[in-house]
Order: sequence, then structure tokens, then C-alpha cells
Amino acid sequence: MKASTLQLIKLINDGKTANEIATTLEISNKQLFNRLLQLKNIGLDYNRQYYSTGDIIYKKIREINPDTKATELIMKPDEQSLDAMVISDTHIGSVNEKIDWLVTIYEFCKKNNIHTILNAGDLIDGLCGSGTHIHQDYMEQMEYALRVYPFDRKILNYVVLGNHDIDSFKKEGIDLRLLLKNYRHDIIPLGYETGIINIQKDKIILKHPIHSESRKDKSCLGRDIIFKGHQHRMKIELSDSGGCLVYVPTLSNIIFSSNSIAGALRLKLTFHSGYIKEMNIKQLHINNHTLNCLNEFSIPFHRESEENNQDKKKTSEKKKKKIAKKEESRSLDEKIDIG
Repeated sequence: MKASTLQLIKLINDGKTANEIATTLEISNKQLFNRLLQLKNIGLDYNRQYYSTGDIIYKKIREINPDTKATELIMKPDEQSLDAMVISDTHIGSVNEKIDWLVTIYEFCKKNNIHTILNAGDLIDGLCGSGTHIHQDYMEQMEYALRVYPFDRKILNYVVLGNHDIDSFKKEGIDLRLLLKNYRHDIIPLGYETGIINIQKDKIILKHPIHSESRKDKSCLGRDIIFKGHQHRMKIELSDSGGCLVYVPTLSNIIFSSNSIAGALRLKLTFHSGYIKEMNIKQLHINNHTLNCLNEFSIPFHRESEENNQDKKKTSEKKKKKIAKKEESRSLDEKIDIG
């Protein structure tokens, strides 16, 4: 094994971040991703831990776990809020793509110290539908997407994959998820259709249908906070149970109706005792490489008290079961003594 490979393995084992490793080895982050892929090809694979600072730390895989579609976003102990951008339906590979808008989003993130981008699906256009595609080959389109999608060493993208993303897998067995995992560690595929991001004691969910559209979203919402793509428009629905469904606008020129406005969302989550206390959303429109706020929404939550009530209910039920077992045991002892 080459000395440079041994040095890379040592840096990983020492818990260095991707940025620190790249700096030490004097290579780019993308070169580091390729080096790690080479390690994977010889049997050395690593899990990834993602941080709110935009950092990635690699951990040696010690056991085989099933794909749970859940990813943890780790915040510092003293962090009480998370700033993020939310985008969807970029449809890279379509003639209606807007790569310059993606670049504008990245520039905005860098200027405003935002390290997290949530992507609600249809990252690429695939070859489905009646749209006009830049490429007529799946691999050419995916390689193009990997090349033109912006990169910054302090920004991570969490993406759920949708109906256009799964098109290549259905028709030719080409899995976009694997390509992203291997070549773009900064674009984190959460799975097809549904992806869960655990943050502190809470979670948010990204959704994008891969089959026929369901009309039961609001009734099935419960207490979940969901960001959903596919509709190409902005809309917020609240459930009676305390959940929230946010439809994310498209970041492309593919507009379905006259009241749809392309753009992105700026998201701020405020936490209390590990649970989301408030969610602030700004609907942003891009004009001449500038982001303009169209609407702003602040949504309070009481997830901590609800969680505590559920915990108390579970504890009460456990106590009742213990008391019942003691009574049953005491009754049995009395029967034995009588006998």
C-alpha cells in the first residue's frame, strides 16, 4: 500500500474532517472523494458524519446495517438554531434547468454563513416525460449533473430522490444514489421518495413521490415536519396534530401554473431542549442573481411538551404493568401458601 494511502487512512482514523484531510494532503475535496472511492474499491469503506458547520468526518464501518433512510445532522452543543436553504426540482439536464440560479443560491449561502441545503427531489431531469433534454443518455446526464452542480467545501446538500431521479434505475438499473455517494460526498442522498434527517431530539422529513401522486398528505401528516417537492409551487399546510407540510417551489423554468413562482426557501429552525420550537420560512425569488423575499412565515411548535406527555404516558403504562405483575405474583404466592 502506498505511503500516501497509509497517510490518508491515518488521518481518517485520527478523526480529521474532510477539509482538514484535503488541506494536509494538498488535494482538492473532489480529489479526496475519488481517493476514498479507490479505498472502497479495495474493501475499505467509511460511514459519514455530517455537521452543521459543513464539515464531514469519516468513521470506519464496523458492522453491516440496513438502509434506514435516516441521516443525522449533528449540531454543536451550544447551537440553538439552524439556518438552511430549501430547494427542489432543479431538473438538471433539462433545457429549462437554471444552473445560474443554483450558483446564486451558493453565493447567498456563503455570504450568509449558511452551510446546509435541503433538496426536495428531482435533482436531475432523467429522460422521462415530454420535456427536452440536453443529453439523450442517462450516464452523460448524470456526469453532467455531477460536474455542473456547484461545490463549496463548507456547504452540504441533503437530497431526497424523486420520480425523475429514479427514471434511470427503472429503465436501465443506473442508481443515481450510488453515484452521489461515491463521487459527491457533499450531496447526501437520503433515499428515494422519503428521507429523514434527525436533528438533536427532533427530525424533519423530505418527500418527493416516485409513483402516482397521493392526495392524502395532510391527513397522514400527524406531528411531522415535511418539505415536499414535485408540485413546483410554494404552499404550507398545517395539521390538527401539530405537523407542517411545506411544498417547495421549483428552482427551474419548469412552471406548471400561472400562480407558481420559481425560487427557493430560506429556513431557520429554533430549538429548545433539543426539539424544534419555531420554524421561520422566507419565500425567495431570484431576479438578476439577487434573492428577493416575497413572503415570510413563522410557525411555532410545542413538540417538547408533546414528547414529554407521550413519555409520561409510556412511563405510566409501564408502572401499571409492573403493579399488575406484582399483584399477580402476590396472588400466586398466597395460593401456594394455602396449598
